[in-house]
Amino acid sequence: MRKERELRAERAREQALEDLEETFSVKRKNILRQAIQADPMLIEKAAERVNLMHPRRRLEEYNTAIEAYQESGMVKVAIEEVIADQFCQDRLAPVVEAYEDEKARILADIG
Repeated sequence: MRKERELRAERAREQALEDLEETFSVKRKNILRQAIQADPMLIEKAAERVNLMHPRRRLEEYNTAIEAYQESGMVKVAIEEVIADQFCQDRLAPVVEAYEDEKARILADIG
């Protein structure tokens, strides 16, 4: 019976972590989308800073960075990473902090 309780508790923790990750991802995407809507040139600015070989190559296949962003998932991810890291840190900081705090709380409940 103890083993069964431990298994249920572990599944509950795993589910809580998955839910937390999903919530964080949605909030992050919303913040990035809002930033891009407010300043569409962020895509162009971020595209100039994409250093990863494959996204860089894909970017060069398109006429504009916006076109590449809209049509290539790989380019979109790379550009959003640059935007998050270099242009939206202040907007994302509270969301990241809340995510890390909640993750630490869930993991601390393991004991």
